[in-house]
Amino acid sequence: MDHERYTRDIHAAVQLFESGRLEEAALAWRGLASDPELPFPDRVVQLQNLALTFTRLGRMVEAEAAYDEGIAIEQRLLRGYLLEAKAAWLVERGRSGDAVAIYEWLLGQFWLDSGQIQRYQQNLAALRGAA
Repeated sequence: MDHERYTRDIHAAVQLFESGRLEEAALAWRGLASDPELPFPDRVVQLQNLALTFTRLGRMVEAEAAYDEGIAIEQRLLRGYLLEAKAAWLVERGRSGDAVAIYEWLLGQFWLDSGQIQRYQQNLAALRGAA
């Protein structure tokens, strides 16, 4: 997919989301995330958009599935962006124990930079302090 088309499709999906046409936005995000020509990091971002749209629709099982699909892609790239986003999403839903497990797993990864380590440690300490 060329960059101009990608940018156009993203803007269209954002407009659908912002105008409350969430079912259509979900279809747009899914289409982008499923495009085999789209680089993996971009697909991960679109899966997060899909998860947020499903959350807004109240479809939590599908939201979590979108997060997990993106995380599966992201782990091959040695990144934790979407996994960290899922941890925050879980906390908002009262699932702090699941978020703790994510942060503990992330802290065991060799590819973290010092800023990520510090942030994950702080988030983990806050979650443990709140328990």
